[in-house]
Amino acid sequence: MDLIDDRVYRVMRAHGISAQTGFLAEHPLAWLPGDPYDLKRTAEFVRLDELAYMLEYNVAHQEVARAVALLPMPSRSFEGLPEEVLYRLMLIYAMYAHAYFRETLNYANVSELMRDTQTHFLPPQLAVPLYELSQLIGMLATMAYTLYSLRNWRLKNPAFPISLDDLAMMHSFTGSESEHWFVCDHQAVEVEMAAANFAFLKADQLVVDAINAGSMGYPQPRELAAVLRQAGEASYRALAVFRRMREHCDYRIYFDTVRLFYGFPRNVVYEGVEALGDAPQNYFGETGGQAPFQHLRLAILGMDHEKFPYFPQMRQHMPLQFRTLIEAKLSSPVRAYILAYGHQAHVREARDAYNFCVQAVVDWRVFHLELAQEYIWNLGDRHGTGTTPFDWLQLLIDHARSFLIAA
Repeated sequence: MDLIDDRVYRVMRAHGISAQTGFLAEHPLAWLPGDPYDLKRTAEFVRLDELAYMLEYNVAHQEVARAVALLPMPSRSFEGLPEEVLYRLMLIYAMYAHAYFRETLNYANVSELMRDTQTHFLPPQLAVPLYELSQLIGMLATMAYTLYSLRNWRLKNPAFPISLDDLAMMHSFTGSESEHWFVCDHQAVEVEMAAANFAFLKADQLVVDAINAGSMGYPQPRELAAVLRQAGEASYRALAVFRRMREHCDYRIYFDTVRLFYGFPRNVVYEGVEALGDAPQNYFGETGGQAPFQHLRLAILGMDHEKFPYFPQMRQHMPLQFRTLIEAKLSSPVRAYILAYGHQAHVREARDAYNFCVQAVVDWRVFHLELAQEYIWNLGDRHGTGTTPFDWLQLLIDHARSFLIAA
């Protein structure tokens, strides 16, 4: 391994990004650990694991609110627990929070949920631990992509490598094949993007090193071109996985049942959380717009989206360790370098590789809009799962195309 590779891997490890699975957690906990020195705490963890594996049953039998009412408050702080334990705890509490509102509000679609301006109350049994965990992890207190997708998977056969066909969810709302396939498709995309994450970060480091060395000339552009080409190829492999969505995710089941668990109501009071008082909170629910790899590649490619409030808001639904890296890379010099030197013969290959990466973003968005129209718009809803209007999705495609650099 050369020195620059080692530096990139160290950055990835420091921010919780795997070389093998990308932003997808390598080994998410399936069970909370026991504590031989605190039987009461162990009993609480056992109860939470039982709840997690009973979620589908409780949803199907309208028992979520009753289960929440019987849930005891945590006996003491979660501070000091290992990171993996914090994530599993937050996953359980967050999924129950979404299931609770789905059961008690019984909205018909996301647009109806958005039109509801009444104040809603999250019971303290969920609100207090969910908020405390959110503060420790550094993300908003709701079910986000990081929890539901990146920390919620297992292999059907652990002897096999990670692939879409061998992935399964640990916990789901419906138990349906459509829910499992929808989420596992995104998880498999994360695995394919692992190589792209590394390549994008290496491209950034190559340009930074060249600037620091006071030289922007050959042979650095050739190496930059190769790394950007690797990032683009991995991006298209990920898109090929994403294109398999229709295989086992039925559009009617997704629209009528699965998607409705992802929304989160407006004006939610977190009962018992002193730091929030009685102030209603407005968070997004779970959506692929919170996928960190999307934000990382936009940042390093210099595809500026900061004029859209949606993107900074989505980053607030990511853990602090992801968010700090992405926001640090918003000032990546890769695009500025290509713009300044891409007309030179020895840099044109890097310019073409850069455009290859940008085109991968465009093609992803084109297919995403196609799926959104088929799975949502054609069935009568006018907002994406993350509450985005459909005309804005087309605007994002046009915006992405604007970053292609002409020869």
